[in-house]
Amino acid sequence: LQDWDLDESVLVKRPFGVQNNSCSWPMAMLMEHLILTGVAIRKTIGLLSTGTRPQHLPHIADGKPSGGRGPRIRGEFDRFLNKFVECSDGLTFRPRPTLPHPWTGEMSALHWFKFAALHQCMHPIQVARTMERMT
Repeated sequence: LQDWDLDESVLVKRPFGVQNNSCSWPMAMLMEHLILTGVAIRKTIGLLSTGTRPQHLPHIADGKPSGGRGPRIRGEFDRFLNKFVECSDGLTFRPRPTLPHPWTGEMSALHWFKFAALHQCMHPIQVARTMERMT
């Protein structure tokens, strides 16, 4: 994918669990969304695993990308992935406290960790469909 392709918008069939309004996001916005949600989830898991309930309740709008990051999104995405993996080592998954996800309700640190994995798996389907439409 060339740098100039990162901002190309194409409409794709909605994968399971992905909102309709994100089905035409350019690749750069999709990567930004994964960073925004991933960082928020990483912080949530970190706090819950220490027995602290985060003060901020998550909202779907928190993960909406603003766009405009251009090619630098590639490096930001790589740094995000490395940090997420690094911060996941040695976590203690406690059943309490919990924090609600806007769609699923109360979740423990372990549930949030599993959700992060699911979330990161849903969007590659969207990426693959976007790439198909771009070629």
